[in-house]
Amino acid sequence: MLFSGVTQSYHCQKCEKVYSHFLPTSFFPIAAVVIFSSVIWGSVFQALWPSRLIALLLGFVCGGATFAGVYILIDYLFGRSCRNEVCCECGAKLERVGGGFIDGGTPSMKELLIYFLSLTFPIVVSVLISTTTLHATEPPTIGVMSGLTGAAAKWNRFQNMGIELAREELKENGFDLNLIYEDSATEAPKVISAYTKLFDFDQVDAVIANDFGYAVAPLLPLVARQK
Repeated sequence: MLFSGVTQSYHCQKCEKVYSHFLPTSFFPIAAVVIFSSVIWGSVFQALWPSRLIALLLGFVCGGATFAGVYILIDYLFGRSCRNEVCCECGAKLERVGGGFIDGGTPSMKELLIYFLSLTFPIVVSVLISTTTLHATEPPTIGVMSGLTGAAAKWNRFQNMGIELAREELKENGFDLNLIYEDSATEAPKVISAYTKLFDFDQVDAVIANDFGYAVAPLLPLVARQK
């Protein structure tokens, strides 16, 4: 049958309390829970591990380990009195009154709790890792070479305002980025030094050359060599 298990009943002659210890042995539900748990664990490791095969293998190991750990924990919490054969109400010795293998029937609350926790734990870990990874991702850094001083400072100021407006619009749509401004003074030597600083020292992901063409032109051979 679908649900089965081993049960053992105990009776306290002093306070008349009855205890029942049940261990689920249902193959198909256990196999289904372990497989689903392994798939969830596999997706977690696949997000962290470049090899899909290794991620799947680790997923199956963790799926089986999760079920075994939950199984042992629930059995310990629910079956302490039965294993010690001592009544938790009055402390008297328990008397074993029956038990055996049960095939079929309705799954016990203990069995359902084992299945539920075996699936819930990897889901919670997956959500926590996804959330942590999302918040840990640094936004890209863009360098802006602009004539903050010099002959073109008046015009470049308005262009920089446009860059900031674009940044705010992107942020409103859920995409953030860091901007690092470097003064080129609209002079070819300073343009080269600003470009070198942004890439070598600040290590930006990209550069916006917000300046006149004659000042940016000396950068073309340097950019070509970096491709």
